[in-house]
Amino acid sequence: MQALYVGLLLTVLGMGAVFAFLALMVWSVELSAKVLARFAYLMPEKEAPRRKQEARKAAPAGQAAVVPAIVAAVHRHISEKS
Repeated sequence: MQALYVGLLLTVLGMGAVFAFLALMVWSVELSAKVLARFAYLMPEKEAPRRKQEARKAAPAGQAAVVPAIVAAVHRHISEKS
């Protein structure tokens, strides 16, 4: 009976320590977010580039007909299946 008591005590103490550590970690992350929000103007985020403009710049002119050809092939395959 003594071993069961010690086992339960260790379980409760261990889980309590883990819970306390996680609670402290959540509190510190929230606090740091509030403190660092005041200094956000020092490091502005860059605007995300627009995907359509990137695709036009990245794709060579010879590959412009590839996408319509693939779409036509898929459409033909689906229409032949049904």
